[in-house]
Amino acid sequence: MAERVPTPGIPDSDTHPAQRSAGLRPERELPEGEFERERGGIASLAESVGQTIGSAFSGFRNAPLRMRELRRRFTLLRGRARMNAEGAAAGLKREAGRRLVITRERARHIAREYPLQVIAVAAVVGVAIGAGLRLWRSNRD
Repeated sequence: MAERVPTPGIPDSDTHPAQRSAGLRPERELPEGEFERERGGIASLAESVGQTIGSAFSGFRNAPLRMRELRRRFTLLRGRARMNAEGAAAGLKREAGRRLVITRERARHIAREYPLQVIAVAAVVGVAIGAGLRLWRSNRD
């Protein structure tokens, strides 16, 4: 195997810069673990800020995908609502038609069974409407 030739100004790739001493005197270096205790509050604050910013950027990155998904869901919901409304309207139309047929049949039956009473009721209704119109016109002037 070939020997490695040291190159000035370029760090060795097998050692991390933090693992090497920065040339500080030993009395100037912090004891192991003391740095972590001193920066504990700041580190946790910085970590939470970093996580918040990271999640915000992640949200911005995924915004177009989320918008497409929301549009698709809205289209589906709108289609379902339209189908439900059309179904309800068709049901109401059928029911109204059915009741109209029943009412017509009843009116024909009553007119055949009680012709004089139908004529009397029509005359009374006509007189009542006429009297009402006469009173309304006389009060309007």
